[in-house]
Amino acid sequence: MVFQPTYQFHLIPEQDYLNQIPVIEQELQNYAIHGRFSSFDGCKLDYELYPAKKSHATIIIIHGLSEFYKKYYEMTWYFINMGYNVLLFDQRGHGLSDRDIEGLSLIHVKQFDDYVKDLDYIIQQLVLPSCPDVPVYLFAHSMGGAVAGLYLAYNSKMVKRAILSSPMICPYAYGVPIPIVKLKTLSCKRKDGWTGRFPYSSDFNPNVKLEHASDISYARFRHNLDYRIGNPLYRTSAMTNQWMWEAIQMQHRLLSAKVTNAIQADVLLLNAGKDNAVRMRPQQWFAKKVKTCTYYTFPESKHSIYTASDDILEEYYRMIFRFLEGDSYD
Repeated sequence: MVFQPTYQFHLIPEQDYLNQIPVIEQELQNYAIHGRFSSFDGCKLDYELYPAKKSHATIIIIHGLSEFYKKYYEMTWYFINMGYNVLLFDQRGHGLSDRDIEGLSLIHVKQFDDYVKDLDYIIQQLVLPSCPDVPVYLFAHSMGGAVAGLYLAYNSKMVKRAILSSPMICPYAYGVPIPIVKLKTLSCKRKDGWTGRFPYSSDFNPNVKLEHASDISYARFRHNLDYRIGNPLYRTSAMTNQWMWEAIQMQHRLLSAKVTNAIQADVLLLNAGKDNAVRMRPQQWFAKKVKTCTYYTFPESKHSIYTASDDILEEYYRMIFRFLEGDSYD
């Protein structure tokens, strides 16, 4: 079944979110094409595709560290109502997709390029055959932003537009200077190996409070936390030494002229003024280096802008839709 867009954006208000979102999620399932996709190395990635009638483009949503695609059902609802196909997937080591190591809490990847290769396989072998004749757009949050940034450089003509929301150009790493984090990671690797847990990361906490989360909206925070409590596969939290080592290489890689000069897609970089998950300055440097990038800050938002307060979200989505429709910001 193909979704008939309304071509209207109506934000789900905070005060009624917990009542409306279950109804919307149930409605979405009437249009979902669900499957498991075999990536370049045989890793199975869980996905859902939502086709819209007479779509403008296909938007691939790339989630962040310790996330899962069900967190983006609200965003999917907005996108398909505005006439876009949406492809959601759990990145390797997350959610319902395959994992490289034992343990549901640990997030591990052998190299970040595996995430990039996964995205390329999804576009080439799933999105383009399923949604031909329309352009491919990306929405990427946090770690997903690092994946998208590398992909835009390595496959410069494949994606027309990309939204990077609080992209992980450089992780905050608990406020510790990156050279020290590198030394600590190597020390931990010598002790526990690459698959050992990075000691400053923590396991899933079902009793976490809103003030310690990356959200502002309590309703969205509560809904996503309930997903994690209800399914052990959504409780990834701590990262391995190898994941941290790969993450702290991102600033050097993403800010290199080889990457920034190769990006041809139009890019909208949105960052949070109160972010304590990724560093702001490297995002600013990236935006200046990429000639096709528009940069905007939400000064009162925490890291996950898409779970902020209603006033921020209204501006956030209207800016996104202006960008997707090709409107000027001048």
